[in-house]
Amino acid sequence: MNHIEQLAGQVVRPSPRAHDIANLLIPALLRTPVLHRLLSRELMLITFTGRKSGRSFTTPVTFMPVDCGVAFFSNQRWWTNLRGGAPVMLRLSGRDVAGYAEPVEDRATVAREARAYLERRGIRNAGKIGLELSASREPNDIELEKAVRNHVVVYVTLDRA
Repeated sequence: MNHIEQLAGQVVRPSPRAHDIANLLIPALLRTPVLHRLLSRELMLITFTGRKSGRSFTTPVTFMPVDCGVAFFSNQRWWTNLRGGAPVMLRLSGRDVAGYAEPVEDRATVAREARAYLERRGIRNAGKIGLELSASREPNDIELEKAVRNHVVVYVTLDRA
């Protein structure tokens, strides 16, 4: 097996260290008047209130447009603050936009939205939404459902004020 074949079969896996660094740098970049353009096509900031602490938290997420506004995936526990629906503030395309976030835990829905994301952005971008998939081919339904088992999809309806 040559080097190219080895690379083609690798699993797309987000690096924990890269994730930590990105969570520090991305919010600063997305808040700048000019530099946000480098990242705003696929990244946004979501600010929400912790249910127990009452504190405000902001985190970057990879988003995709949907009919109601935007959607994003999470495999981190912070999304539970949005359970049952919650008001949020987004930093989207260089602007602050209010919205209402509603997480969906249904595996079939999460898998369907993940497939839509991969069809738009390509399998090489699976790591951007926290999926561990082979970069050499599209996953079948069983592989995709297994990859999203710890994920939710969060729909954010944007305020149109």
